[in-house]
Amino acid sequence: MGYYRVKYPLEHWTTLTNVLNNDIKAMDAADRANLMDDVFNLAESGHLDYSVALSLTTFLHHEDHMVVWSIAANNLLSIDTHLRLTPTYSNYRRYLRKLITPHFNDSLWSFPLDATFLQKSQQVRMIGLGCRVGVPACLDKAKQLFNDWLQNNGPKPHVEIRNLVYYYGIAENGEDEWDKVWTLYLAESDPQEKVRLRTALCAVKEPWILARLIERAKNEDYVRSQDYFILLSSIANNPVGNGLLWDWVRANWQYLVDRFTLNNRMLGRLLPSVVGSYSTNVKLKEVETFLEQNPEVGAGGAGRKSAIEAIKLNIRWLEKHLPTLTAWLETQ
Repeated sequence: MGYYRVKYPLEHWTTLTNVLNNDIKAMDAADRANLMDDVFNLAESGHLDYSVALSLTTFLHHEDHMVVWSIAANNLLSIDTHLRLTPTYSNYRRYLRKLITPHFNDSLWSFPLDATFLQKSQQVRMIGLGCRVGVPACLDKAKQLFNDWLQNNGPKPHVEIRNLVYYYGIAENGEDEWDKVWTLYLAESDPQEKVRLRTALCAVKEPWILARLIERAKNEDYVRSQDYFILLSSIANNPVGNGLLWDWVRANWQYLVDRFTLNNRMLGRLLPSVVGSYSTNVKLKEVETFLEQNPEVGAGGAGRKSAIEAIKLNIRWLEKHLPTLTAWLETQ
């Protein structure tokens, strides 16, 4: 049997949206999840405007089921990445905060012993999503838990959210806290904890600290060679660090080639991780120029091709969907 999606008439989507806003229990969680999946896939394939998909998400401020939120969050964060460098982004973040803020209370940060896997997964997802889009209650709590641990010799944050607390604690603090975590990172012997601390160090918002981290990472006493590109990718995922890292990669490409060789697959994957979210013709030209100046391929041939294709797809996505998204968000 083949898989198909139901393409309802536009008025049917409007009715479904109104029904769920008035009574979320009018449909069970499985149907709500399928509906969310359908509407975003139809929008992405061009069979529906994204305004229809976003209109359906308005019921999410009532939603507490992990599967529904998982589908919604994956799609909403994909849009987030596309819009991040557009003037529309402020309205989009404001809309996401409106959906997420009602779910924040102290109990969200507690993990009772009898909590189910689904309950804990939903809590972690909401905290991660809330901090990602700047919900004040989320960032304030993460910073509080982080400072209680780092500055007041309190207990480590609960393991379920430790990586999030470390990450956003660093992001919401400054150089003194970063230096303390760097010292802890160097002394840490537990591999999982070391990964958490290393990833958190990449979240800082001060570009000069990130520049320092990039230089320190060259030293294998600080960052092992097998972890080096993971760290660079983490910096690339930081909006403050992405442009900084792109400039550094272009200026230090020969260092990377000399150290790792063109046949290193991790080096081959670096370019897509740095530039894969770019969405303007200016950035496309920058990447194309870099590749023309460095034509040697090695193991990076597929990565180079996928980077260019990703940027072109992002440009077309914005050309197609940005006007609709901008108009809809201005009404919210």
